[in-house]
Amino acid sequence: MVPDPAGRPPAAIPPPTEGGPVAPQTPAADVLVFRNGDTLQGRLLGITPDTEVRWSHPDAKRPLEFAPGNIVQIKLTGKPLPAAPSHALVRLTNGDELRGQIVSLDAEKLTLQTAYADVLTIQRPMLQTVLPQVGVAAALYRGPTDLTDWQRAQGDQSWMFRNGALYAAAGQSGMIGRDMKLKDRSRIDFDLAWRTHPYLQISIGGDNPENFFGNAYLLQLSGNSVQLQRGRGRGGFNNLGGVTSLDNLAARGKARISILVDKTKRTIAFLLDGAVVKQGPDPGDFAGQGGCVMFLSQGQGPMRISNLLVTEWDGEWNDSGTLTAKAEDLIRFNNNDKVSGQLKSISKGTITFVTAFATLEVPLERAAQIELASDRAERARRQAGDVRATFHEGGHVTLALEKLDETSLVGSSENFGKRTFSRAAFRELRLHIYDETAQPPKADEWGEF
Repeated sequence: MVPDPAGRPPAAIPPPTEGGPVAPQTPAADVLVFRNGDTLQGRLLGITPDTEVRWSHPDAKRPLEFAPGNIVQIKLTGKPLPAAPSHALVRLTNGDELRGQIVSLDAEKLTLQTAYADVLTIQRPMLQTVLPQVGVAAALYRGPTDLTDWQRAQGDQSWMFRNGALYAAAGQSGMIGRDMKLKDRSRIDFDLAWRTHPYLQISIGGDNPENFFGNAYLLQLSGNSVQLQRGRGRGGFNNLGGVTSLDNLAARGKARISILVDKTKRTIAFLLDGAVVKQGPDPGDFAGQGGCVMFLSQGQGPMRISNLLVTEWDGEWNDSGTLTAKAEDLIRFNNNDKVSGQLKSISKGTITFVTAFATLEVPLERAAQIELASDRAERARRQAGDVRATFHEGGHVTLALEKLDETSLVGSSENFGKRTFSRAAFRELRLHIYDETAQPPKADEWGEF
């Protein structure tokens, strides 16, 4: 099923049907992952640290109770909180990332209004990076939650749904896709895992969900390399650049994939775990004028796609690696100008920034990135009972868990003190995060795959 390097179109695949034949599916459910790799579906009712994890299972008449020491990960389902039209992204010195509206900043603290914990007061020495304007439109797609609206070839059983993920079986090639209604600028993010080698083709921007190799862009992930091609329907494929090697990718077993599409600039980029590894400007007209995203498994080994999020994208890269603060704070503006000095305050949408030459009063909306001086930074100390809670939109927060029930999570951190979070904000909890023996096994949830 790999397109011929000479540009000849590949053999046709059978036309898809809406959802394909009905196959055994497991409705989306929370998932417990134990130290030994065992998993259990159901519903998380609550956690009392050091005492019990309470769990509901359809085959149990009463709630089940588990010792927290044997559980390393809990995957959560449920409807996420509505996304704000725009917000700031605040990165802390311990790697946590918090999103919200900046209310104010002074010499001691940053006040952040959030949808998931009301007002957070973050200690200024714990701040590393502030991205004041992170455009987030409503998600075009978030899932998978089932196979509804996904299309597969007639009779194709190569792709299955289970435990909130799409699974591609070994020994069978086949495609699955859907119209994601991609915009002029779109971002596609998902977790990809594999048992042997990653052999996956991704069609982006096609206008016909029945034609994988139509007028679209094709990303080919093959073992330890990736290639980007431009589809021309029956005219075959043009390579956009050569093959890019990915050192030791196959041995990793998993990666976070991001694809950034900008139709207006005729550009598509492929990111692996946040790093750009392939970027292809199209010298001609942009081929992917449609909104479809499709996946083709080549059958060399089982694969899993999960945590798939498709959103509109503001076209900004917000590369936090471009600035390194030391003795002074740094600001990068929207026009890429940079200035160093002291970030005095943020109040009522205005930054007060003191430089060696003048004191600047700048609208917050003009700042693309703020880096806080690292020589005055502090890092939250580890606490017994720390858990790592991952947000639906990405990023995580680390806190000492005090209580979790069906609606809320209560915990504390030196970053912001004791706070109550909405449980709906999170898609995953990691327990025993400082215990190397308590990491989820690489092969969790593969089952017969």
